Amino acid sequence: MKTYITALQVQAEPAELDGDNGYWITFSDGWMTEKLWMPEDQFQAHFFPLECEDKISETDIVNFYARGKEELSTIGQKTTLLNVTLPTGYNIVEASSCVDPKNYSQEIGAQICTEHIKNQLWPHFGFMLQWAQKGLMS
Repeated sequence: MKTYITALQVQAEPAELDGDNGYWITFSDGWMTEKLWMPEDQFQAHFFPLECEDKISETDIVNFYARGKEELSTIGQKTTLLNVTLPTGYNIVEASSCVDPKNYSQEIGAQICTEHIKNQLWPHFGFMLQWAQKGLMS
């Protein structure tokens, strides 16, 4: 058997079924529409809410980043290193340095690294949304 991956865009609404919290999920791939119920913990482990159905917003990027885990450190006397493990388990690392160690601020370095990482998320989210909406176009 071969392994495959896909990206899906779904509509979901909270629902209870047999006393369990979950979601009714509806998705369509253009030729078939499916509706299924998924337990809340499984739903939250596999689906990320978007602010709008047809675009990625800054709120989406901020909310996704906020679910990550930051590891912040200083290298030498003037470099901030930020490693973020995203909710998917994927890591992004950024560094920021100043010219003179007397001017070094880990807080400022962390802000710069954070913005760089958030900027890297935009094309990843755009790629996923395009795939989820259009599938693989050959």
